[in-house]
Amino acid sequence: MFGGAYDPDKRYEVKVAVTSTDEIGKKAIVIANYSRSGELNPSSDFHRPDNPSLELKVWEAAAATSAASPFFKPFYHKATEQTYFDGAFYNNNPVLVAHRERKLLWPEVARRHPDIFLSVGTGQNAKQMAPEIERHRRSMPPQSHA
Repeated sequence: MFGGAYDPDKRYEVKVAVTSTDEIGKKAIVIANYSRSGELNPSSDFHRPDNPSLELKVWEAAAATSAASPFFKPFYHKATEQTYFDGAFYNNNPVLVAHRERKLLWPEVARRHPDIFLSVGTGQNAKQMAPEIERHRRSMPPQSHA
Protein backbone atom coordinates (compact mmCIF):
# COMPACT_ATOMS: atom_id res chain seq x y z
CA MET A 1 0.00 0.00 0.00
CA PHE A 2 2.70 2.42 0.92
CA GLY A 3 6.20 1.63 -0.31
CA GLY A 4 8.64 4.08 -1.77
CA ALA A 5 9.84 7.50 -0.88
CA TYR A 6 8.03 10.72 -1.71
CA ASP A 7 8.56 11.75 -5.31
CA PRO A 8 7.35 15.28 -6.17
CA ASP A 9 7.00 14.26 -9.84
CA LYS A 10 4.37 11.68 -8.83
CA ARG A 11 2.26 13.92 -6.63
CA TYR A 12 -0.92 13.24 -8.60
CA GLU A 13 -0.82 9.46 -8.20
CA VAL A 14 -3.57 7.79 -6.17
CA LYS A 15 -3.49 8.88 -2.55
CA VAL A 16 -4.99 6.62 0.12
CA ALA A 17 -5.64 7.52 3.75
CA VAL A 18 -7.62 5.96 6.56
CA THR A 19 -8.60 7.40 9.89
CA SER A 20 -7.88 5.85 13.25
CA THR A 21 -7.68 6.87 16.90
CA ASP A 22 -4.74 6.73 19.30
CA GLU A 23 -4.49 4.12 22.02
CA ILE A 24 -6.06 6.26 24.71
CA GLY A 25 -8.79 7.71 22.50
CA LYS A 26 -7.56 11.28 22.85
CA LYS A 27 -6.41 12.01 19.30
CA ALA A 28 -7.58 11.31 15.76
CA ILE A 29 -4.97 9.82 13.42
CA VAL A 30 -4.61 9.87 9.64
CA ILE A 31 -2.64 6.92 8.22
CA ALA A 32 -1.60 7.62 4.63
CA ASN A 33 0.37 6.27 1.69
CA TYR A 34 1.72 9.73 0.86
CA SER A 35 3.82 12.41 2.46
CA ARG A 36 2.76 16.01 2.91
CA SER A 37 3.68 19.10 4.86
CA GLY A 38 2.13 19.55 8.28
CA GLU A 39 -0.50 21.88 9.64
CA LEU A 40 -0.04 24.68 12.16
CA ASN A 41 -2.90 23.45 14.37
CA PRO A 42 -3.52 19.85 13.40
CA SER A 43 -6.83 18.28 14.33
CA SER A 44 -5.24 14.85 13.95
CA ASP A 45 -1.83 13.19 13.97
CA PHE A 46 -0.45 12.27 10.56
CA HIS A 47 1.19 8.82 10.50
CA ARG A 48 3.59 7.86 7.76
CA PRO A 49 7.01 6.69 8.94
CA ASP A 50 10.11 7.96 7.15
CA ASN A 51 11.40 4.39 7.06
CA PRO A 52 9.39 2.38 4.46
CA SER A 53 9.96 -0.85 6.40
CA LEU A 54 7.85 0.60 9.24
CA GLU A 55 4.84 1.48 7.11
CA LEU A 56 1.56 -0.34 7.60
CA LYS A 57 0.51 -2.97 5.11
CA VAL A 58 -2.98 -2.78 3.60
CA TRP A 59 -4.42 -5.31 6.06
CA GLU A 60 -2.77 -3.47 8.96
CA ALA A 61 -4.27 -0.12 7.93
CA ALA A 62 -7.67 -1.84 7.60
CA ALA A 63 -7.30 -3.35 11.07
CA ALA A 64 -6.20 0.01 12.50
CA THR A 65 -9.18 1.92 11.10
CA SER A 66 -11.76 -0.70 12.04
CA ALA A 67 -10.65 -1.72 15.54
CA ALA A 68 -14.05 -0.91 17.06
CA SER A 69 -14.69 -2.33 20.50
CA PRO A 70 -16.48 -4.52 21.44
CA PHE A 71 -16.26 -6.12 17.97
CA PHE A 72 -12.50 -6.00 17.43
CA LYS A 73 -9.55 -5.62 19.73
CA PRO A 74 -7.23 -2.61 19.32
CA PHE A 75 -4.67 -3.06 16.56
CA TYR A 76 -1.05 -3.08 17.74
CA HIS A 77 1.56 -2.36 15.07
CA LYS A 78 4.65 -4.11 16.38
CA ALA A 79 7.15 -2.36 14.09
CA THR A 80 6.23 1.12 15.40
CA GLU A 81 4.89 0.03 18.81
CA GLN A 82 1.74 2.03 18.04
CA THR A 83 -1.76 0.97 19.09
CA TYR A 84 -4.77 2.01 17.03
CA PHE A 85 -8.51 2.12 17.70
CA ASP A 86 -11.48 2.59 15.38
CA GLY A 87 -11.27 5.71 13.21
CA ALA A 88 -14.98 6.40 13.75
CA PHE A 89 -14.36 7.69 17.28
CA TYR A 90 -13.42 11.02 15.73
CA ASN A 91 -14.24 10.62 12.03
CA ASN A 92 -17.30 8.46 11.48
CA ASN A 93 -17.66 10.10 8.08
CA PRO A 94 -14.09 11.01 7.09
CA VAL A 95 -15.12 13.24 4.18
CA LEU A 96 -13.93 16.31 6.12
CA VAL A 97 -10.55 14.63 6.58
CA ALA A 98 -10.32 13.98 2.83
CA HIS A 99 -11.28 17.60 2.13
CA ARG A 100 -8.57 18.90 4.49
CA GLU A 101 -5.98 16.47 3.10
CA ARG A 102 -6.60 17.53 -0.51
CA LYS A 103 -6.01 21.15 0.47
CA LEU A 104 -2.71 20.22 2.15
CA LEU A 105 -1.60 18.06 -0.77
CA TRP A 106 -2.47 20.54 -3.49
CA PRO A 107 -2.33 24.05 -1.99
CA GLU A 108 -2.31 25.63 -5.47
CA VAL A 109 -5.94 24.53 -5.93
CA ALA A 110 -7.03 24.52 -2.29
CA ARG A 111 -9.49 27.37 -2.79
CA ARG A 112 -11.18 25.72 -5.76
CA HIS A 113 -13.89 23.09 -5.53
CA PRO A 114 -12.80 19.61 -6.59
CA ASP A 115 -14.09 18.24 -9.90
CA ILE A 116 -15.67 15.35 -8.02
CA PHE A 117 -15.89 14.46 -4.34
CA LEU A 118 -17.23 10.97 -3.72
CA SER A 119 -17.89 9.63 -0.26
CA VAL A 120 -18.75 5.94 -0.13
CA GLY A 121 -19.75 4.89 3.35
CA THR A 122 -22.02 2.75 5.41
CA GLY A 123 -23.17 5.21 8.03
CA GLN A 124 -26.09 7.54 8.43
CA ASN A 125 -26.79 10.20 10.99
CA ALA A 126 -28.51 8.30 13.82
CA LYS A 127 -30.45 11.35 15.02
CA GLN A 128 -31.90 11.93 11.57
CA MET A 129 -32.71 8.26 11.12
CA ALA A 130 -34.28 7.69 14.57
CA PRO A 131 -37.86 8.69 13.61
CA GLU A 132 -37.76 6.48 10.50
CA ILE A 133 -36.35 3.52 12.43
CA GLU A 134 -39.03 3.91 15.10
CA ARG A 135 -41.80 4.01 12.45
CA HIS A 136 -40.36 0.86 10.91
CA ARG A 137 -40.26 -0.92 14.29
CA ARG A 138 -43.90 -0.03 15.03
CA SER A 139 -44.99 -1.33 11.62
CA MET A 140 -43.36 -4.74 12.18
CA PRO A 141 -45.57 -7.61 13.47
CA PRO A 142 -44.84 -8.68 17.04
CA GLN A 143 -42.12 -11.32 17.35
CA SER A 144 -43.15 -14.61 18.92
CA HIS A 145 -40.58 -16.09 21.24
CA ALA A 146 -40.84 -19.86 21.21
